[in-house]
Amino acid sequence: TDWLWRVVLYRTGRVLYAVADRTGSAMRASVDAASTRLRGFAIRHFATSTGDERPGIFARTWAIGSTALWIALLLISYVFVYYF
Repeated sequence: TDWLWRVVLYRTGRVLYAVADRTGSAMRASVDAASTRLRGFAIRHFATSTGDERPGIFARTWAIGSTALWIALLLISYVFVYYF
């Protein structure tokens, strides 16, 4: 049992640690890439103007008519989804 404890379990632990480390590194890289894309999307759509550039589409002011139209369309689509 001493050999199992000192050799087999130790090597198994090292292999599992290496696999977990590689998996964690891959997950960290994919999360960083997704975060970068999401940040670019958020800046493009939600950012306020910082000088000469236009503000993002959702940071601009909208006319009340277009806002009312969007609300009506969203409520109609909700009713259709709810009943069908």
